[in-house]
Amino acid sequence: MSKTLLAVSLALAIAGASSANAADTFYAGVNTGGVVTNGVNKDTPWTVGAIAGMNVFAVGSAKAAVEGSFDYDKNESKVLMANIVPNFTIGNMTPYALAGIGYSWAPTGDQSKYNVGLGVKYAVTSNIDVDARYRRINNFNNNMADDRVTLGLNFKF
Repeated sequence: MSKTLLAVSLALAIAGASSANAADTFYAGVNTGGVVTNGVNKDTPWTVGAIAGMNVFAVGSAKAAVEGSFDYDKNESKVLMANIVPNFTIGNMTPYALAGIGYSWAPTGDQSKYNVGLGVKYAVTSNIDVDARYRRINNFNNNMADDRVTLGLNFKF
């Protein structure tokens, strides 16, 4: 137990020290978009969601963030994810990749999930980004894939 506490404390200290150099440290946002499940778009399913994240490392224009996301879709599925988001800024554009793990609660059953994706943020102002992203969310048996494309607004604090 003491080794676990030491490891967590060390990780938080490193993240805290690194985040002091990261611009736009904390962000939160909302998004909406479409879902295609196992290659089939049934009845034009939609998704809405929220994200919150923090840049924990920065070197020049390159950053890495940790992010939590929550999605709710037309089929009453709820997905909660924890992601790592490496990104870099070029002018007003910030392309990024993401990968993470989480859990899904659905009428068809609850299960552990992972997701991978790509996106780009565009800084409308110094505190507001438009965020377009694609994510593939799947279970660990790789037999329940959702492809999600969303558009959102993020607010930086």
